[in-house]
Amino acid sequence: MSGIITQLAECEDMVGRIYAAYAKHFPDLEDFWLDLSRDEMEHGRLVRFLGDGIASGITSFTAVEIKPQSVQMFFSYLHSQAARAETETMTLVAALSIALNIEKSILEADYFTYFKGSSIMTANAIRQLLEETKRHRDAVQKKWEEHRRYS
Repeated sequence: MSGIITQLAECEDMVGRIYAAYAKHFPDLEDFWLDLSRDEMEHGRLVRFLGDGIASGITSFTAVEIKPQSVQMFFSYLHSQAARAETETMTLVAALSIALNIEKSILEADYFTYFKGSSIMTANAIRQLLEETKRHRDAVQKKWEEHRRYS
């Protein structure tokens, strides 16, 4: 699996770690955060699956526009947010703002569209990544809008 694919999978895993930490900080929304965290861990698995497909020739990844240093910078940002989430106290609105920024950043990077493949499993993995990330963005946006009024 190429370095950039590994880093993309690790980014998904790191987002899952952030959301798991938020679940501990905000017990009233524990199920919300844990659902997101589980999905993100699954996203990491799906990216690795797509990477394995590249190695076996059933999937391709044409990311001429993705710079490895951009992925590394995003991973570093996620790592710092995970450390912060695990060690610092923050408001719910702050956590939701960070989560919203993360989900929007993933969608704007559009890396899902750089995977191509003719197998149904590849197509399903790409579709699942995109649909669930959009659902995450929308769910976090809704919670953010609900809670920012009260902060």
